[in-house]
Amino acid sequence: FVGVVIILALIIGLGYRLMYTSIFVRDQFGKSILIGTGVVILAQTFLNAGSSAAAIPFTGVPFPLISHGSTSIIITMTMLGVCSQISAKKFLS
Repeated sequence: FVGVVIILALIIGLGYRLMYTSIFVRDQFGKSILIGTGVVILAQTFLNAGSSAAAIPFTGVPFPLISHGSTSIIITMTMLGVCSQISAKKFLS
């Protein structure tokens, strides 16, 4: 139980941090990418947790950064890499 709470807190914190960082980005496109990535990660987390707890019907959505589907992890890591570059440019300019 403690491990699950820690993992959920870390992923929710990641989604929150992406949305919080979007406040400081001046570029509208970069802001949209940060918010969209945060929403995708949080939506996948809540859908997977809800279906695991039998609160909602099973949807087959992978758990971000945890499920070992190769396509899912590649897409998630690519999204986070793009967000990392956008947030790094925030500090450079």
